[in-house]
Formats: sequence, C-alpha cells, structure tokens
Amino acid sequence: MRLVLLCLLLCLRVDVILAQSECDCWQSKFSEKGQSYREAVKALEQSAVDEAYLRDTTPQAYYHLIDSIIYRNEVFTNELKGSIELYKDFEQCFLNVNCDDLASLRIRQFLDRKASYAYVSPMFIFQEMKEFFPDSLFADLRLRHFVLCFMDAQHINSVGFFRLLEPSNKERNFRDARKARNLLMLELNEHDSLFVEGQYTPLEDLEGRLIAHFTDSSMTGPDWFWVKVEGLGPRRISQHIISVQVHPYASYKFYTMVHERINAAYYRQRHELCLREFGMYYYDILGKRKYREEQRIILELLPIKISESILQK
Repeated sequence: MRLVLLCLLLCLRVDVILAQSECDCWQSKFSEKGQSYREAVKALEQSAVDEAYLRDTTPQAYYHLIDSIIYRNEVFTNELKGSIELYKDFEQCFLNVNCDDLASLRIRQFLDRKASYAYVSPMFIFQEMKEFFPDSLFADLRLRHFVLCFMDAQHINSVGFFRLLEPSNKERNFRDARKARNLLMLELNEHDSLFVEGQYTPLEDLEGRLIAHFTDSSMTGPDWFWVKVEGLGPRRISQHIISVQVHPYASYKFYTMVHERINAAYYRQRHELCLREFGMYYYDILGKRKYREEQRIILELLPIKISESILQK
C-alpha cells in the first residue's frame, strides 16, 4: 500500500514538473538548445555578486538591492556577464509564460505597466517593483532572472528605460532631500561658536556628531554605494559630505580647532575600519611601506569629504 502511494506521489510530482516546463517559455527555450536554464540564471547571479550588486544570492539580498535603488538611487553601471539567451525576447518570453503561479502572474502584470514607466526615474519604478514582488517570491528562479535582467544596463539600454525628461516636482523634491541627507552643515560664526545643523554644539561634542553622520546607514542618513575591493569583496562607501561654512570674522585659531576635531573623527573611524578589516590598528600601518595596500584600501573606504564656503549671514 505504501509503495502504491509513493508511486502515485512520484507520478504527481513528475506531472507538476512537466506542466511547469510546458507553461514556462524559458524552460522550453533552454531545453531546445540542450542548456540548463537554472545554471544560466545562477551564472548571472554570480556575476551580480562579483560586481558587488548583490551581497549574495538569497532573497533578502534582492530586496536589499531594490531598496538601495529606491533610497540610495544606486543603479547598475556595468553589464552583467550571462548567457545572451537570458536577454533574447526578454519581455515576450515573460509575457508568454502561461504558468498560473503568483510569480508569473505578477511579472506579467508588472510588464503590462511598462508604458507608464517611460521617462520615470528608477527610484519610482523599483518602488512599484517592491510592491509587486514580496520577498517570499524571490525564491522563484524566474523572478530572480527577471529582476537582474531588468536592472542590467544591457536591458535598460535596449528598451530605453530611464531616459529622463525634465523631472517632476515630486522627483525634484526627492533628489533635493537625498542631497540634504548627504550633507552635515557646520557653521563657524563671528563669535567663534560652532553650530551643527543649526544647533549650538560644544567643540568637544563635534567628533561624535561627525562619526554618527558618516557611519549612518539608515534610510534618513547619507547615500551609500557598493564597491568591489580586491581581496575583501563587496564593501559600501558613504556619500557623506562635511560642509564647513566659516564667517569672515571667525578666528583662525577656532577654525583650526574645528578642523583638528574633523581630522580626529576620520582618524578614529579609520582605526575602527582597519581593526575590522585587517585586525590591526590604523596607527600601526600608517606610513609603513609594507602596509601600503592596506592604507590605500582604508582611504578608499573612508575618504575625507569636506566642502568649505563663506558663511553668508
């Protein structure tokens, strides 16, 4: 009896697989060429990891990538290395997937809205993508294929997404808000008083305020982007800027004291980076020839970004 039940279950499983492959344009397309669709998508995913667009190939990594485009305005700048078959007839094949599962249905609905995406910035398109595809769906191989190719520069260039006209007021306000997040405003007035973001700040508190700003990875903090560091893998770099506005009558002594605090904040954070990445103190590698590569990496991960201007008051 158990053997009969087992055979029935196996037959049912085979029927489901066959039905899935018959309704799926991509499975059929790769089968005809004697290739593996799964392996092709996996290779594309690995290329995305190598380019530091994905942290790994988990569903959470895809959601993190979509968030980075929405909130950080990060987009692909390099084309991914994958089978050209994954790009051929991209939209037609996804639209012709007749499977009735939720992922297939959502992909078709998303593509049906393509006309409304003309001349719209990526952040709004991917906000809608996030609403269309809950993270539970990213276990589906076809959805991962769809998202990677949709984001890839090779596909973007071919279908003409993101060719922006004059931005709308909503988009312009969004971009202005992003720029404001990157800036930490320091004002040195004629009385040698320091104001950070309009609030009086004692000089001894400045270092902590600076570190909190250029390490802030929350959605209200500065933009970040991914870089691939040789020997370390993907790492994120803050797009923070320290804006120093100096009144013409501020004393030079106070000006230098403020800059000493800024340099101390960078030095302290580079120390933490060096300890985390290399297990060494920053002052132990600084200026030493044999640690030249480590120094270069730390400077790449946390460059000093200061903008100075005259305080107009």
